Amino acid sequence: MQTPRESNAALSSSPPGLWSRLLHGRHGGVWLGLGLALGVGFVTRLALLIKAAGDVTWGFSLVAAFVWGLVFDLGAALWWLIPLALLLAVLPTGIFSRRWAWWTAHLGVFTAAQIGALTTTQIGALTTTQVPGFSSAGIAALSGTQIGVFSAAQVGVLTATQVAALEATDVAALTTTQIGGLTASQLGAFEATDVKALTTTSVAALTTTQLAGITATQLGVLAASQLGALSATDITALSTTQIGGLSAAQIAALSTTQVKAVETTDLAAFSTTQIGGLTTTQIAVLSTSQIKAVEATDLAAFSTTQIGGLAATQVAALTTGQIAALETTDIAALSAVQIGAITETQIPAFSETQIKAVSTTGIAGLTATQLDALTETQIAALTTSQVKAV
Repeated sequence: MQTPRESNAALSSSPPGLWSRLLHGRHGGVWLGLGLALGVGFVTRLALLIKAAGDVTWGFSLVAAFVWGLVFDLGAALWWLIPLALLLAVLPTGIFSRRWAWWTAHLGVFTAAQIGALTTTQIGALTTTQVPGFSSAGIAALSGTQIGVFSAAQVGVLTATQVAALEATDVAALTTTQIGGLTASQLGAFEATDVKALTTTSVAALTTTQLAGITATQLGVLAASQLGALSATDITALSTTQIGGLSAAQIAALSTTQVKAVETTDLAAFSTTQIGGLTTTQIAVLSTSQIKAVEATDLAAFSTTQIGGLAATQVAALTTGQIAALETTDIAALSAVQIGAITETQIPAFSETQIKAVSTTGIAGLTATQLDALTETQIAALTTSQVKAV
């Protein structure tokens, strides 16, 4: 790989050797990287051999050890050099006449130590075309201080592999401006430990477009404080799949404002475990539309405490299917006020077993309109105590 000036100098000199031709060719950086990897591996093994000379059995087995070491070094080097070689093979020849392209190609073979040695001034001067040239190991080698000088534009061009290579401490150090440069797909590439490292300020700075890239698994690891940083608009924008990643404990940690912002389609997709996480305070703020959206099987999983948290207007909003799914223990836990809110349309949905579960206090509080709505079968199912209470 070369600039035009270097190419002219090479042509005017005596015929170059094989190594010189390789270095000055299109894949010069690849050959250089391969030579360095094999050379460093060999020198390291040789140094270790000299240090342990007194304990080593000298024989042909040492030759085999060095050969196998060479093979392993070659495999490791090719793992990250082959993609670079393929990229260089398909790029137009003229692209290397541009200095930014020349440097970008060479950044791909920089070692983690070399990248870690770059100053903040040098990093800040990198173009958005050069940044994707860093290896994932190079990104991982960057310190929080180095990461801190990345502009939003530089952060925005990091590849998914590079994003995944960021350390949790680096993610925690990202500013809101840098966070704003991330795309939805980049956010989706974060490791779970990295997502947990986001500050509440960073989470609050995320747009609904960015949040669309967060996976259900990533949402599932957010702490209560991080979830609390999401606005009502953010909660509304979450998909049913994303909402499905929240645990019962996370559901219980949502504020009443956030609970009110959950869409009916998302609430309908709640699992019975998630429904079990709702507190009575949260249940009390659910709208009648939200209450109707709760699946009958989920409502049946409500505890007596949760049932007790339903307001009269919410009870009146229950569908006949939801009424029919209520457990007898839940029916028995209904207060007189809640029983009094049941409409004449809902009453026929009660089974004989459910009618028997209504407390005598509840029966005594039935209005004439409610009593008229009882079917003959339901009346026949009333206990003697209930009949006395009418």
